[in-house]
Amino acid sequence: MQIPRQIWIYGAVTCVAVAGITYYIIQEDRQVKRRKQLKAAHRQALQLLQEIENDRQAIESDVGQMEKTIASAPSNDVDEDRAVAEKEHKRREFVLAQCNELLLRLLERLDAIQPRSVIVGHTDSLQLTSFEDSLIQDIKSKKKRIIQKVEKNFRNIDHCKEQLKQQPQS
Repeated sequence: MQIPRQIWIYGAVTCVAVAGITYYIIQEDRQVKRRKQLKAAHRQALQLLQEIENDRQAIESDVGQMEKTIASAPSNDVDEDRAVAEKEHKRREFVLAQCNELLLRLLERLDAIQPRSVIVGHTDSLQLTSFEDSLIQDIKSKKKRIIQKVEKNFRNIDHCKEQLKQQPQS
């Protein structure tokens, strides 16, 4: 009778061990899948931020060209055609207004990117893992840098507008 009892004990211990190992493997698999989802969401958010940064750089180059154009604009000579000068002045004002509007739209696009909801989603999980928190902080820092650059672009546009006002319109 002693041998069957040992077999039952060994069998029960083996079942518990197998169940524990299976549970561990399943949990590990869930964590790996969750990390992959988080990384994919992170990459997608970074891709959106990169698109916004590329658009911002294009606007910045337009503003830079406009700064050079305004700075190198000759004072109105007698020989200069007043209609052409006035048309050029209006075009410059329009380009600056357009750049200003595009920067506002970029800020709206940036505002639509909510780092926490991008990473965690719309779940109400109050505690974040360190991995989730690091991804959120990365997105926040990149977003903040872009916002600072956009603010600098706004200041450049304002400076250009001031220079344009100081030039005689003809």
